[in-house]
Amino acid sequence: MSVEPIVLPPGDGRAYDLGPMRGVFKADGPETQDRYCASEWSVEPRQPGPGAHQHDANEELFLVTEGTLWFLVGDQWVEAPAGTFLRIPAGVTHDFA
Repeated sequence: MSVEPIVLPPGDGRAYDLGPMRGVFKADGPETQDRYCASEWSVEPRQPGPGAHQHDANEELFLVTEGTLWFLVGDQWVEAPAGTFLRIPAGVTHDFA
């Protein structure tokens, strides 16, 4: 793994507009040797998320910073208002909307 710090100002990173969602990847792949991914996501109100999926090799961490999202964790939907933190272990199906 790189020993260099990563410092990005607000808005920096690789941005992808995906319809009602926007993802900004801050660090992943080569910067982290695929050990983790740090990204910022936004989704328009009452719009679907990425669809149910899982990651076999790494866990995923979420912090809701504004509004309320619903997260699918395994087979259960969980309400997540601003301030909610979620840790999704590797191999667990998840989604958000």
